[in-house]
Amino acid sequence: MRYSMKTLLATLLLALALTSAVAAQSANSGQGGDNRSVRVTGVLTDEGAECPALRGDDGTIYTLTPRDRQGFEVGDRVTVVGKVAEISICNQGTTLEVQKITAAKPAQ
Repeated sequence: MRYSMKTLLATLLLALALTSAVAAQSANSGQGGDNRSVRVTGVLTDEGAECPALRGDDGTIYTLTPRDRQGFEVGDRVTVVGKVAEISICNQGTTLEVQKITAAKPAQ
């Protein structure tokens, strides 16, 4: 069976496009990426509408789940270790599923 050059090229481009789409979907499926643990240091603020909030040292606002701040109050400087939430009711900032929260040293 003979195929024209246009048919072969079109088939090759389609295969390349499908491979790229599958690779992109795999990269965003929670394997690595945002599903890994992150560490953020900053100050707890009252900026959270639905959830406690943390203003990171880089100026980014993070909201925290669960709601339990483990005794820390607004104004406390903390380090949070957690995972970026895939779904959140916090409705602002980047929501972190808190795994650990500890007191942080004062900013320098």
